[in-house]
Amino acid sequence: MKRNLTIFTQTIGEDVMKYSKIILIALLTAIGMNFSLAQGMTPGVPAGWTFNDVAQEKYQIGVDTTIGSKEHPVLYIGAKQAKENDFASLTQVIESGAFSGKVVELTVSAKFIGDSKNSEFWIRCHKSEKSKKWNAIASSFGKEMQDWSKVSMDIHLPADGCQLEIGIGVRGQGQLWIRDIQFNTATVDRKTLERKPLAERVKLAEPQAEFKNLNFSEH
Repeated sequence: MKRNLTIFTQTIGEDVMKYSKIILIALLTAIGMNFSLAQGMTPGVPAGWTFNDVAQEKYQIGVDTTIGSKEHPVLYIGAKQAKENDFASLTQVIESGAFSGKVVELTVSAKFIGDSKNSEFWIRCHKSEKSKKWNAIASSFGKEMQDWSKVSMDIHLPADGCQLEIGIGVRGQGQLWIRDIQFNTATVDRKTLERKPLAERVKLAEPQAEFKNLNFSEH
């Protein structure tokens, strides 16, 4: 009986040590992964872009060179403590200038995990600072994009000029990765459907001379 008890005790001891090692390895692996992600992610808003103030505490934003490269990193926006009606927006505004009267196109590559209606990209045109109405808006229809997907939209700008904005938005919970943003004149007006996008909740930022840092390499 005593011998059996000794064997039983040894077996329990060996099992405890075995599972303790497994738990320890798992913890070290998790710590290693977090450390690796921390090294790859540089938090902060890329130069040239405006991040809405409300989102600062509810969303995290940064660039990740582990997915992209140092020259072409990937932008990440993810919910941290966000609720259903919260949103994060990243925008740039310029005077339309040489783009006036032309068709312009915004194209991005993106991945999004979350509610399919909670990610958005847009172009909008605002002619009067006093008016709250937009002369034109073209926006993407939100969708879940677990693999890299191309999103594209176009808009015909008025000939007499406007304040022109490109925007990126996340609503509620979700994680968004963006790379390869391109903004150019287009040869064909595909008449992207207009709708009431997240853009209407975003305050217009101060205009700058030109769109900057579309590859997020400055941060």
